[in-house]
Amino acid sequence: MPVFFCRWPNGDLSIVAAPNREEATVRLDEFGNADEAELVQVGEFLADFRLNDRGDLELSEFGEATYYRIMEKGYPLLWETMVSDPLTSVKEDGRRYRQIVRDAVEAERQRMPRRKKRLKQAKTERGRSLQQAHDLPALKADRLAGKRVKEVLDETDDDGFLN
Repeated sequence: MPVFFCRWPNGDLSIVAAPNREEATVRLDEFGNADEAELVQVGEFLADFRLNDRGDLELSEFGEATYYRIMEKGYPLLWETMVSDPLTSVKEDGRRYRQIVRDAVEAERQRMPRRKKRLKQAKTERGRSLQQAHDLPALKADRLAGKRVKEVLDETDDDGFLN
């Protein structure tokens, strides 16, 4: 099953396995409206987690190819900074290094909100109403609207009256 990473406008990252991009958007609704985010398919995915003393899983590290794909596609400004000559010429634990990285991180956090991405609209009036009221991705709003219509139709008798 394909794996997608979702780069949210605030700079956060979510990862989801889904049969296609549309289903990934629906599944990501658990965290937010992915119609507003960048969704990129990852060719290969490898992540290592460790169990901490509180019983929670923590990300230990990404596999090398996964890390490079996420950085190049999801955080291009930060990635460009990390491999730039100015950064490689300063001490990694120095104040100047930390400031350059901090500035790049802030630029990434601000990068997407400046983009005026036209959001997909649900296909039905009921779907658009649900989408607006609950900040849903278009596909999920349409699915919910269709499900409700089916429920109402199932509740009617042969003459069209509600049971």
